[in-house]
Amino acid sequence: MPKLRAIVFDLDDTLYAESEYVMSGFRAVADWAAEHLGVDAATTHGQLVKLHQHGIRDVIFDRWLEEQGLDPRSCVSSMVEAYRCHLPRIMLDEQAPSLLETLAQNYLLGLLTDGYFEVQQKKIKALGLAKYFHSIVISDQWGREFWKPHEKPYREVLTCLRCPAALAVYIGDNPRKDFIGARNVGMQSIRILRDGGVHAELEPANSDYEADYTIGDLDELLDALGMMESNNLA
Repeated sequence: MPKLRAIVFDLDDTLYAESEYVMSGFRAVADWAAEHLGVDAATTHGQLVKLHQHGIRDVIFDRWLEEQGLDPRSCVSSMVEAYRCHLPRIMLDEQAPSLLETLAQNYLLGLLTDGYFEVQQKKIKALGLAKYFHSIVISDQWGREFWKPHEKPYREVLTCLRCPAALAVYIGDNPRKDFIGARNVGMQSIRILRDGGVHAELEPANSDYEADYTIGDLDELLDALGMMESNNLA
């Protein structure tokens, strides 16, 4: 098999720690609550963090409002909007900038991410990612039904990179969608299994959902790509 030509990255918990975005969003919600509900922002932030640590996710703002004796129907939508629309305070993994610069010398680089379009746009801008990538695809541009593992966003990024699927590898973290989607279009894949990652505890449903390689952080990526190259040329 010919040499790899393209590396396509997931965003959340792949190039930065998604927990940073969650904490940034909680700060934005706490500031909103201080302005509109007259509560202390620092206290609210701490309460939201505690709920999150106890596994409360999709209904976290409903639960917080209930604990304050407030009707969630009164303002939960405003809290969700504050979370999704805030300008995130997040940073790339320490290894990411130099790694992306190194990879760009030998590969085409793509970014493929799920998530609400405007939210992901804000993350990409906050992280300064546009300068590193030849193609950036946010699957939500076609609607949620086209989020991974749908084949369309994978095929779109490959088309933009003008790279055959067999010569591309997808780097992600979520075994429920990232790698089965890549496999279905003919890409190879690498899972980043980072400590504390949102999906670190998830197991693949079956072997089709597994990545071809697993690494612990971005420091191990170049070695994994080297093994892939060796196996491809064998």
